[in-house]
Amino acid sequence: MRKSVLKRILKSFIFSFLILIAALACYLFVGKMPEAEQITWGVDFSQKHARDLGLDWKEVYLAYLEDLEVKQIKLSTAWNLLEKEKNEY
Repeated sequence: MRKSVLKRILKSFIFSFLILIAALACYLFVGKMPEAEQITWGVDFSQKHARDLGLDWKEVYLAYLEDLEVKQIKLSTAWNLLEKEKNEY
């Protein structure tokens, strides 16, 4: 009799836990996300990436500014381009 009571409690606990997980999943993944009020679009620029593609990075950067008339640019750089030798900038 004691085992059946423990089994029933364990089953109830597992069932409750699964219901909680399902409710949490519905809240996180099914719920509607709020609309973005203001989106600022832009581009990324990487000197290293342009060079890896076999392009002149200066021409690519100027093309972003002049041809595409990009207003928002996120600049990124690789640390090894700034510090070619350790502790020498």
